[in-house]
Amino acid sequence: MSEATALCIAGSGTPRATSRRDVMSASAAFPEADIREEVERVLRSVAFARSPRITRFLAFTVDQALSGMENRLKEYLLGVEVFGRPDSFDPRIDSIVRVEARRLRFKLERYYETEGRNDLIQIQFRKGCYTPFFQARPVDGPGGAVPGVPNVIPVDDAQTFVANARGRACLRQGAPAGVRGAVAWFKQAIERDPRCAPAHAGLATAWILSSLIGLTPPLELIPKAKAAASRAISLNPACVEAQAALGAALSLYDLDRAEGERLLRKAVQTNPSGVNERLWRAFALTLAGRFDDAAQEARETQQAAPERPAAHLASGFALHLAGAPAEALRHYRLARDLEPEWPAPRMALGLAMAESGMTAQAVEQADYALRQAPDFPLALAVSAYCHHAAGDATGAADAAAELDRAAAAGYVCPFAHALARSAAGNLDGAFEKLEEATRQRSPWLAAIRFTRLFEPLRTDSRYEALAQGA
Repeated sequence: MSEATALCIAGSGTPRATSRRDVMSASAAFPEADIREEVERVLRSVAFARSPRITRFLAFTVDQALSGMENRLKEYLLGVEVFGRPDSFDPRIDSIVRVEARRLRFKLERYYETEGRNDLIQIQFRKGCYTPFFQARPVDGPGGAVPGVPNVIPVDDAQTFVANARGRACLRQGAPAGVRGAVAWFKQAIERDPRCAPAHAGLATAWILSSLIGLTPPLELIPKAKAAASRAISLNPACVEAQAALGAALSLYDLDRAEGERLLRKAVQTNPSGVNERLWRAFALTLAGRFDDAAQEARETQQAAPERPAAHLASGFALHLAGAPAEALRHYRLARDLEPEWPAPRMALGLAMAESGMTAQAVEQADYALRQAPDFPLALAVSAYCHHAAGDATGAADAAAELDRAAAAGYVCPFAHALARSAAGNLDGAFEKLEEATRQRSPWLAAIRFTRLFEPLRTDSRYEALAQGA
């Protein structure tokens, strides 16, 4: 084994055990052993055999990435630790790292065009970035890439393709009926072709959305969603949608925000034009309280896909939780105008308008959303809140009664109950439901730290414990 290969396997210094979390953060898909095996192949190649500096560069950067320390890979560190420059090294004067990075990219390209043309994993470096990323080698036929269309995994069987397409059309609707339809279509696609990675990824996304909008208890669905995402990744490690779904599940439900954010960031970096990956990241960052980062991600999504109502909804949501409901209204209105029959923007408008003192308009938007989705518990809760804000006790009581009837007939997410009860001044009832939401790991619980929707609860001694656990 060469010195460079040993460096890559053991690291520069004492060997360390690399956890699965570190590997996922670095590769977002591939097992560590597979990546290290690929590095060994590259380092043994003719292209790298007589290039010791490039070999050290590759070995060091991969080892840092697999150790979860990719954030350290800056020009100064590489100049000192890889190329032997003194502590006084100034990258602005000495361009050694940039020059060798160009050589490394060139040699990797040559390797994968020749000796490594049949390798299943490719190691790549983007211009201006010293962190390696790993992707599946594009191949022809089922499960491979579509030539000329990056990050698209083909579905070759005609019936599977139709079921997958219908599932994705249902997901775009966003409403409860659409999410339920998406689950059914993706299951049909998987029954037809159990190895269809896009269908498994779509099912993971649909299950997360089903739990998120309160159709199914999180503890029942999220393990299934993570299993479906992992299955998609095992079938095709290049399935970015599955990586993003797994990152969203970790961030929102497992409260493993650091690992979830790493996976979401990797998904966005791999597929910069991917709208869904960016939307998941913006949403997770908002609930984590990272409003500036969330707003930036949402703004980029708006620019990339101005026709997508969800992009504008994400921008509004980040501003809303950041304490600027009046500013959020502009984005919510655009989302509503682009998709007038989607209840989510109208529900968001209702809440933001109520907080901004526009109570009559809030009731109008909330009740319109409820007419669009009368069986939607969250819409009932929003209607109850807006009627209370407008001083309409009768309308609020009617919506709350409908919510209770829905709970008697099936599952209602406790967060919806908590919102309605808090608005009515029933603090004990609100805390009871928020504690239930905690046990069910509802991601919406994080919002109580930021939103004014639960303002009446903040003076109660029970509030702080709930907020800390969110």
